[in-house]
Amino acid sequence: MTEQNKGSVLVTYFSATGTTRRAAEKIASAAGGRTLEIRPARPYSNADLGWTDRASRVNREHGDARAQGRA
Repeated sequence: MTEQNKGSVLVTYFSATGTTRRAAEKIASAAGGRTLEIRPARPYSNADLGWTDRASRVNREHGDARAQGRA
């Protein structure tokens, strides 16, 4: 990274369980940048995150383009 670009890295992420947050922090640290968390308008419950349940919120939103981008 050049001196001119130093500090201009922004790692944006969404993490429902913390796994992606930790990865984003490592990437930002390695790149000398910052992180910005994307948060849903309505927080996810454990039941919402049940990806094996076809009726769960996470599965309904995944297949609905209208639901994407409402963070």
